[in-house]
Amino acid sequence: MSKVLNVMVNKLVESLNNFADPRLLDPLVLLTAVMSFQRPYIVLVDDDEDFLELMEYFLLGKYPLFEFIKFNCPLDAQKFIFKHREEIAFIISDYHMKRTNGIRFFQNIKSIGISIPFLIVSSDTSQKVQQEAEKIGVTDYVLKSLDIYEMFNTIESYVRTVQVF
Repeated sequence: MSKVLNVMVNKLVESLNNFADPRLLDPLVLLTAVMSFQRPYIVLVDDDEDFLELMEYFLLGKYPLFEFIKFNCPLDAQKFIFKHREEIAFIISDYHMKRTNGIRFFQNIKSIGISIPFLIVSSDTSQKVQQEAEKIGVTDYVLKSLDIYEMFNTIESYVRTVQVF
């Protein structure tokens, strides 16, 4: 069972244990309890605010049960990831950013013992960068392309692999 799903199941069991007899639960009370759980996060990191909005818009339409957390600064994202590592299902990061790049960002996360599926999205077509990403364990490297539907369908195929519902 994935860590994210395990956390959600434990929260549901804990919530149900607070009731004397779960069979007596009103369906509305149960629905309210389930809806109050924290949805798993997909973290989006890109210094281009417009691209962040576009990614969130596309993915949210297909995966409303995830909560998308956007960062334009990898350092802020890293702090969030460290604090919420158990609730994160997936990370999607740009390669070229102002203070770092996606590979260094991934290495920083990995160096503190965090293992979360990580996808780099970039317009950099360099084979060297793609090979380096693969070598250090990045889940995949997707090219930003002019065919936005093709690019998002590729991203979606990876998000689908971590779908916990």
